[in-house]
Amino acid sequence: MPSLSARTYGLKAVGPVVCLTLLVLAEASPALAQGAIRSIPGLTEVAVWETTSALTRVPIPPAAPQVLSRLATLVDGSSDFSFYPGENYDVFYSNASGAPDPYGAFLTIEATWTGAATDGSMNITGAALVINGQQVLATTVASFRMGSRCVPSGCNPASVDLAVDGDLGAFTIPRMGATNPGDPSDRIRLTLGFPRPGGVNLELAPVAPVAPGEVLNFAWSNVGAASYTLGVVSGPGIGAPLVLSTAPCCATSFRVPPGIPPGTYRVAVSAGAVVSSAIDVVISPFPPPVLAPVPPQVPGGLLTFIFTPNPAVLYVLEIGPGPNGPTSEFYRGACCIFTLPVPQNAPAGTYHALIRGAGVPSNVVPFQILGSSGFELAVTSTIIRPGLRTTFSWTDRSANAGPTYQVFAGPAGAANLSQVATQGCCLFEVPWGAVPLGSYDVYVQDSTGLRTNRVTVRFDP
Repeated sequence: MPSLSARTYGLKAVGPVVCLTLLVLAEASPALAQGAIRSIPGLTEVAVWETTSALTRVPIPPAAPQVLSRLATLVDGSSDFSFYPGENYDVFYSNASGAPDPYGAFLTIEATWTGAATDGSMNITGAALVINGQQVLATTVASFRMGSRCVPSGCNPASVDLAVDGDLGAFTIPRMGATNPGDPSDRIRLTLGFPRPGGVNLELAPVAPVAPGEVLNFAWSNVGAASYTLGVVSGPGIGAPLVLSTAPCCATSFRVPPGIPPGTYRVAVSAGAVVSSAIDVVISPFPPPVLAPVPPQVPGGLLTFIFTPNPAVLYVLEIGPGPNGPTSEFYRGACCIFTLPVPQNAPAGTYHALIRGAGVPSNVVPFQILGSSGFELAVTSTIIRPGLRTTFSWTDRSANAGPTYQVFAGPAGAANLSQVATQGCCLFEVPWGAVPLGSYDVYVQDSTGLRTNRVTVRFDP
């Protein structure tokens, strides 16, 4: 039907790698082509705006059957939505060329219009993803196809960008012609791309140094890919990038070959054309010390750093960076505990610590210096079984921070946790069954960037 405008105009643990292939490092695209739309953290809805006799917003759940596949037949009575006879729409995930893909990074909208070619069709004023309550509008047309019946008054290829101009009003729509009612394969098509929302970049977590024969544990962020490739970019004896493994999201383990040359190796993870920044992996002839988590403290309190030894006689504790910048402080002592008073004027915020023994650094442990009022996370139960729930609660910092808090969670012991929710003060409940079984670390961050202590909870079968 003519629109209003037309009327007016894991790898598992393995031994030495036997067959290695090149890890291709590509530049990351600014579009959401970096990961499957349906797997974006916080995605609750896909929305399309269509205008025929009225402007209509069509909401679709991100895992609804209609967006996971393309309709074999697009006619009256067989469409994802239609507001006029002969004008039918099909919406599905795809690649940039519009080929259906349930894990695609693009959204394709196909349409038929069997009415007058002078009216034209594809009355789409825009599309959006709803992520954590915010609409992220489509901003690019990756590809398109005009209808076979294309006359100037109802068919203008340059008009396709009106679907991504940010204006959802009824009069900014493409005119992409009409289709042949005798040819079921004749469809008008728009394939749209979205900007990548913050917080879903591919990142490989740092790892502690290991000795030959020990196990390296890698973890990375989820960008919705079905598989990820872990590879060595450079290192002693590495002439070209080498693949270590291909694994599902979002962690894997690799046993270091006993005969590997010691040194620093650069390792990255990729998902298709998306490649993380490389991290340093130190292979040392000596095992690294291991630093335990450090409880938060307030000014005047006592920080305690406990670590397991390696062959060193003296160890160096390195603290930094913190809120004052990238500078670090160093303390020397014997095995296996350091205690340091927190100065009364120490700025609140997140600091980092590591231990060096025999020149080999330990894992890096973040810890908190709290404000004078403290910022503590508590939990009613650390073990959750079927039928039960646990409640997280934290200190109200409304006098020093904004009214909302960010909740971070991830596998227990992970170096970095991912933001999973934005929450008002100062509690939330998690029932059994809300997440897969296993152990998780959780902390809360206020609007100034100050974090609580980490709390570990376990969901039992």
